[in-house]
Amino acid sequence: MTETPENQNTDQLRNIALAPAQIEVGDRLRRAKSSRVEALAADMQVQGQLQPILVVESEKPGKFLLIDGGQRLAALLVCKAAFVDAVVLPSTHGPELRKYAEIMANVNRQELTKLERAEYLCELRDVWQKMNPTAKHGGDRRSAQVRAVKELRSEAENKSPILGLSAQVAEEVGLSRSAFFRAIEIANGLFPKTKDRIRDTWIADHQAGLQALAKVAADVQERACDALLSDPPQATSVADALLLAEGRALPRNDDKHYHRVTATWSRLSTKSRRAFIDEHKREILEHARAQGWSL
Repeated sequence: MTETPENQNTDQLRNIALAPAQIEVGDRLRRAKSSRVEALAADMQVQGQLQPILVVESEKPGKFLLIDGGQRLAALLVCKAAFVDAVVLPSTHGPELRKYAEIMANVNRQELTKLERAEYLCELRDVWQKMNPTAKHGGDRRSAQVRAVKELRSEAENKSPILGLSAQVAEEVGLSRSAFFRAIEIANGLFPKTKDRIRDTWIADHQAGLQALAKVAADVQERACDALLSDPPQATSVADALLLAEGRALPRNDDKHYHRVTATWSRLSTKSRRAFIDEHKREILEHARAQGWSL
């Protein structure tokens, strides 16, 4: 039986099915992003609305004001949903409590770390292929040829391997083909013991560090973690930790600055190089005379 406002206690939370026209969006701190809406809509086409939106009764009869779930609502509109699952806040919630609920719904949302996202994307790819066998195996020879052409086009466009999202949308929501490749590299390259050691540290949210660790052997990963997680740490970056793990010395600060300037020099324009030389002209001339360079 569908619940309606008329037969419910207005001082308690309640679930209700609303027609989209009954929901007023109003002014919101967080606007719906088109790329996120498109990805959500594609997912809802597969499994429907899993999480209700949060609303409160409006002063207008039969209308409800949206508190949380703007992107879900926008995705349901894209899907042309006849009804929207919603949780209704008690009518005793005044303007301040409503705004508080909207803010806390977003503040309390904890994002995945880079490590967690890599693990989820790796699992997602496997599950999607099991749900859609033709996405991996295909049928007859003709369909295989067609699929090969589509895969080549998809790779060229960096199109998402799931949900059929466009390249631009897939990139914006983190579901592009390159995102899956990076995820698989991290999830499969890091050994279980390494994942356990770094899961609750800053390393779990450092993409470049995770990729670097994933490329080395298990024993090197372990020694690198020893260097990073010792008290005090022997290394403050994954790059330095890997140097120690491989038995090499850490570069001095002067060496780091030298390599940084040298690497940047090749990317400078002719105008910028000349400006740099003019800025350091006296030192350059003194060095040239000391070296006996002919000018």
